[in-house]
Amino acid sequence: MPSNLLSALLTICCLATLPTACQTHPQKKAGQNTPVKPAADRVAYDSMHLVLATRYTALSAGERQQLRETLRKTAAWPYDILCPDSEPGTHITVKGRLVDSEKKPVPGASLHVFHTDNQGYYSPLDESSGRMLENDPRLEGFITTDSLGRFEIRTVRPANYPKRYEGRLLPQHIHVVVNAADYREGSFQIVFEDDPAMSDHWREWAKNGHHPMTRLIEGVGEVELTVVR
Repeated sequence: MPSNLLSALLTICCLATLPTACQTHPQKKAGQNTPVKPAADRVAYDSMHLVLATRYTALSAGERQQLRETLRKTAAWPYDILCPDSEPGTHITVKGRLVDSEKKPVPGASLHVFHTDNQGYYSPLDESSGRMLENDPRLEGFITTDSLGRFEIRTVRPANYPKRYEGRLLPQHIHVVVNAADYREGSFQIVFEDDPAMSDHWREWAKNGHHPMTRLIEGVGEVELTVVR
């Protein structure tokens, strides 16, 4: 993809259906995203988003970051689709609810979601670089919780890291970073009950770290995340 193609795509999508992505954005509180937009905006959003998932190596690191910023600023929906139907792996849906310490829903919160692919890599560059590029993932998304604190992640099941950590296989996990007005930032890792790597050690780690464990039933799992003030 020529470097100017991303700019053209962003410009077309912005001018057509996402005007707020093209304008200078005022400083906003953590967890405050733009209002819910009509279906046409969602089509444009998905078109931009899937460029990251399908044309990752055709973009420079700077272009990928520019694309992420546009997606983050315009993510006004309680769900995100992290990859196309053609993405290799087991396609899953994780349905969740964000609550406070009193179990009250937290609406309008911003969620940044990312994880490895079905080979255990965040980026196509991980294997050649020997590093796990968590800060530059191919499969990621941005979500705004609805009025009941609900959210939905549509993606493929991540694989375990190819390399062990202190001799242990790391569990499959989905990162979720939460920012909500008047709450501390929350950083969670959703893990899977049937993952063979979920030994007693990792189950204790998940419990102590408040990382939710989900059970997939016909490809669908449920979680609850709690943020504190």
